[in-house]
Amino acid sequence: MQKKDVKKIIFVGEAGLGKTRLATEFLKIGKERGLNCFLASADEVQMSTPFHPWRIIFQHILGVDEYGVAGNEFNRRYSDSGCKANHMGTLKERLTTMGLSEEFIKLIPLLDSVLSIGLEDNQRTTKMRGEIRAKNTQKFLCEILRLYCMSTSFVLVVDDGQWFDSMSWALISIVSKIVPTFHVVLFTRPIPSPQPTEFKNFEQTCSRFVMQSMPDDDCVQLVVQILGVDKLPFAIEDLIRERAQGSPLFSSELALSLRESLSASGENISSQLSEVDLTDFTISDTIEGLITSRIDRLTASQQLTLKVASVIGREFDFLLLIQIHPTENEASIESDLDVLRYHELITPCRNGRETSYIFKHAAIQEISYSLLPESRKIELHTKVVEVLEFQHGNVHATLHPILAQHCEKAKIWDRSLRYMSSSGAEALRNRAHIEAIDWFK
Repeated sequence: MQKKDVKKIIFVGEAGLGKTRLATEFLKIGKERGLNCFLASADEVQMSTPFHPWRIIFQHILGVDEYGVAGNEFNRRYSDSGCKANHMGTLKERLTTMGLSEEFIKLIPLLDSVLSIGLEDNQRTTKMRGEIRAKNTQKFLCEILRLYCMSTSFVLVVDDGQWFDSMSWALISIVSKIVPTFHVVLFTRPIPSPQPTEFKNFEQTCSRFVMQSMPDDDCVQLVVQILGVDKLPFAIEDLIRERAQGSPLFSSELALSLRESLSASGENISSQLSEVDLTDFTISDTIEGLITSRIDRLTASQQLTLKVASVIGREFDFLLLIQIHPTENEASIESDLDVLRYHELITPCRNGRETSYIFKHAAIQEISYSLLPESRKIELHTKVVEVLEFQHGNVHATLHPILAQHCEKAKIWDRSLRYMSSSGAEALRNRAHIEAIDWFK
């Protein structure tokens, strides 16, 4: 990008081809070179929430987050009183320092559509609806990014772009045109038709690369790297070439499965590999089978914690996990999470929060969830709803999309409809028509 003055790149590839791993490397390299690098990670659960991938970025730039100033951390995050903490003073000071005009300062409540901190409309913004509100919000966000990027290059790394909402696509497209120091590296699965107009407009201005299957030799080297050995026996190399079929995810799961099986004996992995008899191992032909076998090796407590976390979503919070876990034993759950991290099933969330985790791959979360019986799924989704509603339904509107989906999976139809309607109305208020249609249909 630096040598060829390329500002925007899209990498398109099917699931399992290493997009998330490559995105992580881009972030790492950019930060090592002193660049301002940010990750916008989209989420299927939040794909109908306007600007959701931008939330953590603008919270960082403006020095605010969704925590309030009173109560314990769990209450601050999920209760309405925490969300309504007075961030107005902080925002006014920060925006004035950045050089925004008084006209923008008067529109601060519009920022709540992205910041999600409970800013209430003032006399001026309360009258704004639909296109007028959307255009003013977009103009405000663009001006913040323009001023922020005046003194430094900004590299936005987008992961799981297929889950981006239309408003997020529009913002990326506009900012990348008007801000010379704004760069985008985007990773996405193929986006099916009909594609959002905002995405098509953005894609036309990008350098586009289609990710292919990994060469067999590279799959072998990936397994070597994960196992921490110099080379593999020919039999294992042949196994990888035969079954991986160019999938980095399959290769890494196979390596982790081998590592866990061999580590159980306590002997050096390298010495064991030279004597390994593959007939002693049951190695699945599928990614699903490999992940399932790794889960089966965990203790009953660790399996339960992994499955309960999968109910919350790809990203999950330790504080919420404790509240819905059948044991509610904080020390035991924390110990389980340490083991799950060691086995590379989960990792600390990349948004910087100490209590947030993310499944290493969406497939791990999906498979863990599928192992739960239907009755347990309904029970756990119901618990999530109860906790987020905080027993009184006193929940900030930004949580309504999440609640709508958990209510639907818990088969709580009346509240599911209520939260879907609320989410659709909020999307419509911000002129996010595609997202509004998704909620109302």
